[in-house]
Amino acid sequence: LRRAVTRAFFSREDTKQLLEAHLAPTQLGVAVASGGTKLIFSIRELLDARPDYAAVSCDLQNAFNQVTRAAILKALAAKEELAPLAPLALATLAAKAPIFHGGGGTGQNICQLDFLSEEGVQQGSVEAGALFALALQPILEQLNAELLEHGGVARAGHDDVTIVAPPAVAFAALDRFARSVEERLGVQLQRAKTKCYIDPRHADELEAHRGDVPLGEVVDNDGGTHLGITVYGAPIGSDGYVRTILARKCDEIAGISDKLINTLGSSHKQALWVLTLLSTSRKFDYFARHNFPAD
Repeated sequence: LRRAVTRAFFSREDTKQLLEAHLAPTQLGVAVASGGTKLIFSIRELLDARPDYAAVSCDLQNAFNQVTRAAILKALAAKEELAPLAPLALATLAAKAPIFHGGGGTGQNICQLDFLSEEGVQQGSVEAGALFALALQPILEQLNAELLEHGGVARAGHDDVTIVAPPAVAFAALDRFARSVEERLGVQLQRAKTKCYIDPRHADELEAHRGDVPLGEVVDNDGGTHLGITVYGAPIGSDGYVRTILARKCDEIAGISDKLINTLGSSHKQALWVLTLLSTSRKFDYFARHNFPAD
């Protein structure tokens, strides 16, 4: 019942328009048409235009589960235009709500667990992404305004936050952002899993400012190391980084296809075709969107 109610509410055109007006352009993962594509390609275009800028992909630890419900409700109360969302938020973020397990496709009976849900949003729920985004928005707007003064930007898709700016600016801003999300949302930045990248021609400037933030890198099948980061799941960086990530995606698609063929064989050709289409179409789309035109 909860999922049906929230899905109906967030599917309304006026709800989508309200969220887009409040969140875009800093947050593009919620209620923004083709938002993921806009996020990825805008970061890519900015780095192409300014190879001297650093890109930092922030890892927020267990963000959906850790964000304080008070922060979500405070964000809703701070903007009069968000008032229509408040009753639903209050209903779904009840203090110390019971947690149930099982049911659905698990094959297990539904049972109530012996502990309560006190913080965070429900993982996988319809409203989770929107409510988290609303809580993050004040901090992200402040970060973006700070970066814009230096020609940079902050963009986010759900809890995937990317900073692009001159290195001296980007990492100082990252530190302030980390303090803000912890103090105001109860969410911690995992510096060890946060990654950074800059065009190799400007590597010295990056090294002078990145501190303990690791370089984003991947090792190919021949042992070569390539630098880059992932933005909303898409590889951005050196040609070798992008090609290595996409090669792994290609192997993943081939593995799915092989498994289906071995399972169904030639005796279920129609089922094989339908399952192949449903299980790989999005992956093929991902591969085509992010591959180099020459490839």
